[in-house]
Amino acid sequence: MKYPIIILSALLLLSAGCTTSQSIDDADYVTVLPSEVEIVNKVADSVTFRMINPCGSACWDDLRDLIDQNGNTFKIKTIAEVTSEICTEQCVRYEREYSVEIPEPGEYTFQFIHSDSVFRSFTLSFP
Repeated sequence: MKYPIIILSALLLLSAGCTTSQSIDDADYVTVLPSEVEIVNKVADSVTFRMINPCGSACWDDLRDLIDQNGNTFKIKTIAEVTSEICTEQCVRYEREYSVEIPEPGEYTFQFIHSDSVFRSFTLSFP
C-alpha cells in the first residue's frame, strides 16, 4: 500500500515543477535586420514601406514594428518573437509592409534601426 502512495506523490511533485506557460519579455524577441527597405507608396499624409529579409529564421513569429517619433524623426525597429530555442538552419523569406501616418506637412526622416544603430534612412517631404 505504501508504494502506490509514494509513486503518486512523486508524480505530483514532478508535474508541479513543470510548466508550459511562457511570459513574453524582451528575451523572447530579436531585432530583424532587413536586407532591403523600400518606399511602396507615398501620399500627402502617409508613407508605406516594404521590409524584405530574404533569409529570416524559421523560428520567428509575430513580427512587430516599434515606431518612436521624436519631432519630425521616426525611428522604426522591426522585432520578431522567437518561438523555439532549437531551430533548424532554414532560410525563410519575410516581406512586410507597414504605413506611417504623418501628423502635418513638412520634412520627415525615417530611420530604420537595428540594435541601437541606423542602417537605412529616408528623408521625405510632405506638402
